[in-house]
Amino acid sequence: MDCRSLSGSSLHSNTATIQLEFTAVVVDTNFLISQLSLLKQSVNHMSDDMFLFIPEVVVQELDGLKFNHSKDTLIHDDALERIKLSLGDCARQAIQFLFNSLSDFSNNKVRGQVKSNVSTLYGSDIVNDDLILQCCLQCVPETASKVVLLSNDKNLCVKALIHGIPTISDFKGNSQALVNEIQHQASKYKQQSKTNLSNHNSHSSLNQTSIQQHTTSIHSTHLHAFSIEPSNHMQQDQTHMMDEDVMMDMDDMETEPIVVSSHVADLKTYPVPASISSALIHTEQKTLLALAQLETDWMACMMACIPVILYKKYGDEWAVISQVTPPKEMEQVIQLIDKLWEQVFCSVLDRNLFKQLGLNQRTAKDIRRSVRTNKLLLTRGDLTVFLQDMEQIARECCRWCGLTEDMERMKQLIWNIKIIVVDST
Repeated sequence: MDCRSLSGSSLHSNTATIQLEFTAVVVDTNFLISQLSLLKQSVNHMSDDMFLFIPEVVVQELDGLKFNHSKDTLIHDDALERIKLSLGDCARQAIQFLFNSLSDFSNNKVRGQVKSNVSTLYGSDIVNDDLILQCCLQCVPETASKVVLLSNDKNLCVKALIHGIPTISDFKGNSQALVNEIQHQASKYKQQSKTNLSNHNSHSSLNQTSIQQHTTSIHSTHLHAFSIEPSNHMQQDQTHMMDEDVMMDMDDMETEPIVVSSHVADLKTYPVPASISSALIHTEQKTLLALAQLETDWMACMMACIPVILYKKYGDEWAVISQVTPPKEMEQVIQLIDKLWEQVFCSVLDRNLFKQLGLNQRTAKDIRRSVRTNKLLLTRGDLTVFLQDMEQIARECCRWCGLTEDMERMKQLIWNIKIIVVDST
């Protein structure tokens, strides 16, 4: 039987059940082409329960790089020659290595992601980093019981660490040392829950598992498209929802994470505000629908930024040190920023925003109540100031986290909402 078919499974016999535990070592493009010689040698030192796993997007990137003649970007890591090579040369050598390894059916130390396993949930605009992260998440339990990521891309490593995936970057050492480090990092791997967004477990703090479900659903190109369909908030029982309108202290918040809508589309396809106008939709109703969309998408954006900000501040222990509960509403995110201003957010946001946080909390609460009661309770002036502050908070948090595409999409979203608010009030 081909050993490749046994990964992540059990062998059953009449006398015993043996659980095979494999470690998938996912390699991204920059690590593969810059440290190819090291990887070639490391494969020979790997035990039978360990293998390199190449994401499908890495093969695509190598194909795109093979004609790149730039020679000042990277140095090949061959210890004997230290020859400066072009990116194209390195890419072709990496492709040849993969071809030789995968053509040898007796070699199960190098494997590749099947294209049919690449999710199309977010459409064609998903960034390559997220496809590599997705590959890591799919490895367990489909092909392995543990996964380690090799990447020199710090932003990708941050995303992986948030999901509980150990990483190795800028490795200095020989092939045996790399294998030893992979084994050490694999021992840290903690499998994350693959529960669907609609079936969250409760969490006592804002931890990696609760954040995973937000970052996976909104990062980079995954913010929700503007829709004229009523929000779920507006379809719930209004009497029940009004009972929740009491302002809560951060310590009293419920601990289950927010459920983000699974409807996903590219903000580039947003219609201009005029295109959603209809004689059947009252002007106030358009504003309420816009505010409901703001609640969903601004929350999703901030839930992608918050764990990155806390990780950069506190490192691996950020969930334990920060001891915050996952916000469920806009006002609770603003409360969190207020609570952690001195320790964290004063270095992320403009200090003038701090003076506005109290007012913004009240406005966010009024927006929530307006959406729930289907009656606008704010003036155009209140909304205009609030939208400006929310855009600034999202923009500065995204910039600080390196989420440039999210920053531009939130800017476009709030611009659309501003026009609707001005036209409707």
